[in-house]
Amino acid sequence: MTSGTKPRRKRFVRAPIDQEPTLTERDLSILNAILSYGGILNTKQVAMLFWPPAIDRKLRVWKLNKDQVQGLVEQYLPAILDEKVELLKFLLKVQRLSAAAEIKSGPYLRFWEWLMEMKDNEPAMFAELEQVVKAVVEVEPEVWLLNAIQQNVKPPQAFLSRPRPASEFVSRACTQRLRSLYDAGWLNKDEPSTKLHQGRGQTLWYLSKRARDYLARMRKVSVKRLNWKPVGSFGDLHLPHRLAINDFRISVSLAAARLGYELKKWRDETELRKIHIKQKITLQSDPDDPDSKLVERWLLPDSYFWLHTGDNWFHFVEIDKGTETLQYTDASQDLQFWGLKVRKHGQYYKQWYAQTYPEAQHRLRILVVTTSETRLENMARVTREVAGKAAKRYWLTTFDRIAPTYQGYFIETVLTRKIWQRADTLELHPLVW
Repeated sequence: MTSGTKPRRKRFVRAPIDQEPTLTERDLSILNAILSYGGILNTKQVAMLFWPPAIDRKLRVWKLNKDQVQGLVEQYLPAILDEKVELLKFLLKVQRLSAAAEIKSGPYLRFWEWLMEMKDNEPAMFAELEQVVKAVVEVEPEVWLLNAIQQNVKPPQAFLSRPRPASEFVSRACTQRLRSLYDAGWLNKDEPSTKLHQGRGQTLWYLSKRARDYLARMRKVSVKRLNWKPVGSFGDLHLPHRLAINDFRISVSLAAARLGYELKKWRDETELRKIHIKQKITLQSDPDDPDSKLVERWLLPDSYFWLHTGDNWFHFVEIDKGTETLQYTDASQDLQFWGLKVRKHGQYYKQWYAQTYPEAQHRLRILVVTTSETRLENMARVTREVAGKAAKRYWLTTFDRIAPTYQGYFIETVLTRKIWQRADTLELHPLVW
């Protein structure tokens, strides 16, 4: 454990249960999803998949009657209604905490520290926030909410830059059910290492041996054929990458379901490894020297998926956490360099793609999700240099644009928003149209 890092809690104690919960259809879906998503999901990811928000329910919290809610839902876009509900919650939270002389611990500590820091360093932003908070407390919350919706009140800048912990997206019903499944022995859990200033991380959920054996019996296969992962299977470097893959898949899956599209196939890296490890590709060790020796390598994308929208779209996915050097393309050592990976993608497409993915009929896009705009631009530049005309196959975006949040249920999606930059152009495009 490095300095400034919270240790993981190595032991979790299962609470005694009076009666073991009956596995519901949703429980079975959760178990199967953990298996499908690389053997691990965190609490927020489970919540996004199985406890989605409903805008009418969010409105009813504020004492609006059925007719009022129905009228609002029919008249206004869900994105507008959701924004105003979240704004009201935010302003009331600010009103409660700004009156506190000091908060030393508890769930609101980080938010209070952010508020005090803004007060000291961003006085104009804080003053704007104070004015809006004052308007809220002068009337009943539901009255302010209705006025904000009807007048389309513009949120203050502080609302747009507010901290949003992952727990904000998780319902109590979700956490209670996961705890019940844990206490009953269907799930195991762990906690990631986090920096001290980050607080506790999202709980990580794994299948227990009991759940693994149960799913194997249901599928009538050996447990060895399941992608089961025990607690601790992912190291501190691999875990963020695994969870980022899951985030992207969840974003695509939810967007496809909302838009009425069909995900006809999704192959995770575990399944891809079984296929691709047998498919050696041949590269010049030095791309600038045609007489350099030939080396054999293999390509392992993070995912492959086939999306049907009326048209068919085929993709490899590369999740980039900023750990790879970009420009080095020497294939004599199979190290992790983006330039080399672009070369491997190109050679795999020539040698193996058509026979491995016949449904694609040579169509392919390589989706790259990375950490920042600067990193994206550098990756796009290297891609153009290495891939040439084939750079048009590479579509890049950043994590902050695709990370699944409850807002994603009410705004344009990862598939239809103009958030993707094709490597051969500076324009932003939607993924499907």
